[in-house]
Amino acid sequence: MCPPVAGGYLLVEARRHAKGCYKALIVEYDDDFRYVKERPVDFSFESGNKGFEAIVHVRRNSKDYVLALCEGNKCKGGAKGRKPGGGRMLLFEKKKKCWLHSRTIALPRSLPFVDYSGMSVDNDRVAIVSQVNSMLWVGNLDETDWTWRNEGQLYEFPRSHNGAIQYGNIEGVGWITPTRVVTVSDRRKKKNQPDKALSEKDQSVHIFEIAS
Repeated sequence: MCPPVAGGYLLVEARRHAKGCYKALIVEYDDDFRYVKERPVDFSFESGNKGFEAIVHVRRNSKDYVLALCEGNKCKGGAKGRKPGGGRMLLFEKKKKCWLHSRTIALPRSLPFVDYSGMSVDNDRVAIVSQVNSMLWVGNLDETDWTWRNEGQLYEFPRSHNGAIQYGNIEGVGWITPTRVVTVSDRRKKKNQPDKALSEKDQSVHIFEIAS
């Protein structure tokens, strides 16, 4: 995939739409972080707390696209969104007034992820993380037709000596090298995560070497 053009994009995960649904918004800035324009994303969600978790900008054939990762399986909230096997990335093309939905890319059904909390793309390598499962998936995306070249590979973030999750709040991921990623973790949610040990790794930056 071609590298991104100058400037940058920020994602507003979900904003209430006039018709009662929720849509994401992508805000564009120049190299000096000055506001340029904002465009709605051509896709509706049922609620405001289960939208897109990450976007990646790519440029192909002089056109701008973003790949957007849904937080819930099949881009749903509630119990449906937590049923593994329905991971989705959506492709949008930049138009004058909006980001137009161009294609839906299904993640391999074998992925056990209950949620999807971050994504990074480097050439054809795609890294996706799950907060609930505390796992990383790496796959290869064919840039010519937006299809997967393989089923990819799953990796667990380090567990404790008894197999318990230690990194329970992974919220983002980025490539450093082909075998190294950096992740960031959110604050432990006391109501839903009673295990105080998870606080040891929350609100932090972590670097992991991917086993070969």
